[in-house]
Amino acid sequence: MMPYPCRMLRTTTTNAGTRMLKQLVLVLSLFLAPLLVRGSDTPPAGVPKLVVSWSCEKCHPANPKVPPLLEQFYKEAADRDGRAIDEANVVNGAITTFRQRNPGLRVMVGIMAGKDRLILTVTYKGTTFTAGDYSANAIEGMNYLCESVAKDIYKKIVEIDGAH
Repeated sequence: MMPYPCRMLRTTTTNAGTRMLKQLVLVLSLFLAPLLVRGSDTPPAGVPKLVVSWSCEKCHPANPKVPPLLEQFYKEAADRDGRAIDEANVVNGAITTFRQRNPGLRVMVGIMAGKDRLILTVTYKGTTFTAGDYSANAIEGMNYLCESVAKDIYKKIVEIDGAH
């Protein structure tokens, strides 16, 4: 015996309605979940301003572009992390080792031209550490080294701030 047509229609409609409701809840949860799970609205703490100076007797010729590049890449690392630079708080970095290959020679002979080197001694909150890197690559020059060292300094400053 066949069930009543309206009863079958009611069952089908109820199942379709339930399915549609479940899909609606799923879609809404996908869009609303990130808003509900969002963390604290307080921005991360700022980091001190990096001030770089030369403290190297054998750094001849000293490239005057290096300290501003280090400071710029340090600021960019902080910006990427969502942190502001605290101008009132200063961390001092002193370039203790510097060697830059001639760019033309670096490209022409690569590793046979030697290595670019950059090492700084950084003092912050009573902690002194070194940050440095070298490159024997024919393509990457002093800009690459400055970016690498600045990121390293930034990472260590954040670690020190987290420990205090």
